[in-house]
Amino acid sequence: MEARARWRPHLLTPPPPPPPPLLLLPLLLLCGWEPKLEVMSGQGGDPTHGNWVPGVDEWTGSEGQTGECSPVGGCNETRMLELLPWCGEAFANMMHKVEVWKRCNLSEFIMYYESFTNCTESKAKVVGCYWPNHLAQGFVTDVHRRFFHNCTVDRPHWEDPPDEILIPLIVAPILLTLAMTGLVVWHSKRTDRLL
Repeated sequence: MEARARWRPHLLTPPPPPPPPLLLLPLLLLCGWEPKLEVMSGQGGDPTHGNWVPGVDEWTGSEGQTGECSPVGGCNETRMLELLPWCGEAFANMMHKVEVWKRCNLSEFIMYYESFTNCTESKAKVVGCYWPNHLAQGFVTDVHRRFFHNCTVDRPHWEDPPDEILIPLIVAPILLTLAMTGLVVWHSKRTDRLL
């Protein structure tokens, strides 16, 4: 038994994933399917020994596909809730590069946030869900609470001045308007007498 295993080690590793069925190939190509192959870390690159794995897109996490087509089965909310934390972890890793006092300045992390948004959108589409949806929105809100809870806009609190200041500010223009109107009327009557 040991001699056989020693001579055929490729039987001990799992085989590579099967290619997509030929009938689905046109549909997969239409949706943008691109098979990616990467060598597992620490292992040789010989595909006959099962060391090749389908490529994983860095942001979407989708194995072997990068297209935009959603599965036909409808929205799998449970699977989406399993996938979204991956986007949050990737965003957290990138946000640790940004100093805490710069996190309220959008220009400091806009590229990270765009990647996070694209990630959540692609995860929702992979499981057949629309984006945005209430679950993804709740997840994004939680991420906002985690990273941007100190980023409130300081809005001035406006209130009326005390009555001692407010009444003269209202009465003065009214009296000035009445005085100017009276002056114009008086001046127009006076010029009529001179003619």
